[in-house]
Amino acid sequence: MKKFIRHILFILILSFLFFEFALRAFNLTNDVPKRNLLQNRYQVYRKSQEGIYKNAKWVVNDYGFLGLSDIDKGENQILLIGDSFLENMMNNIYCHVGTYLKEKNKNFKVFEMARSGMTLIEYFEFIKKFKSKINPKKIILLVNSNDIYESISNLNRYSDRMQVNLNEKKLDPVILKSPILKNILYNIKGIYYLYSNHFLSIKWPKLKFEKKDSDKSNAKIYFVEKLFLFLRNNYETDELGFLCFNMKDSEIKYFQNLSENIYHIRGFSKDEIREDDKHWTCEGNKKVAESIYTHLILSK
Repeated sequence: MKKFIRHILFILILSFLFFEFALRAFNLTNDVPKRNLLQNRYQVYRKSQEGIYKNAKWVVNDYGFLGLSDIDKGENQILLIGDSFLENMMNNIYCHVGTYLKEKNKNFKVFEMARSGMTLIEYFEFIKKFKSKINPKKIILLVNSNDIYESISNLNRYSDRMQVNLNEKKLDPVILKSPILKNILYNIKGIYYLYSNHFLSIKWPKLKFEKKDSDKSNAKIYFVEKLFLFLRNNYETDELGFLCFNMKDSEIKYFQNLSENIYHIRGFSKDEIREDDKHWTCEGNKKVAESIYTHLILSK
């Protein structure tokens, strides 16, 4: 019996090793960069990492981001800041918003400061931290609805991203979720493949609590108004540009209290959005770059 069990274990281990080799050889899983937490607040990627994500190659630059990192501190220095749409891990660097923006003016120096899951409050904090290093002449934020609501811990608490408690008027602590477990998950491709394809996921039953839609809506409006008042009172916003997308007209008005330099992209065509993850294709990134150039740089 023991011999039989050892034989089965040997076959299972051998099969898993072959499975692991096949996943790595054919790039059947995505490589995800590991993160660092600076000053218990700022999440950036660890330097000197590179990998493949959906057949696109990513490289972490010296500042802990994946995008363009041009710096000359001159008149043509532009800082773009955003979340996974600007980070653009699923497309190669030649397909980035900053790359297309530089095609509009070859003198432009573009720094893309972006990370998946970044919130609106996080954009402002990152600007404060990195502004002196980059010294941009123009700062443009690419924002969508999620960036607003995920900034407010009073609505939903996300401990792994920067949020503000608007009742206490202070930033919440940021906690990296299970870094050791994530390292194991990302380094062992077989486990990551099973996890990412939901073979290892457990669906727990959700307890439903009745709450009137009007109560939720009123709470959202109340805290969003408090958020933009907090931003106005604690950060320099007048000279910022805002490229808004995936956003309602009723949400645009809040940004008008921060700056006059706003442009709203009302939609994207089918060829501008990836089918698999709803992020921008190269055509979508090109459209965003053209909008930034025409409406937030030339018209300013």
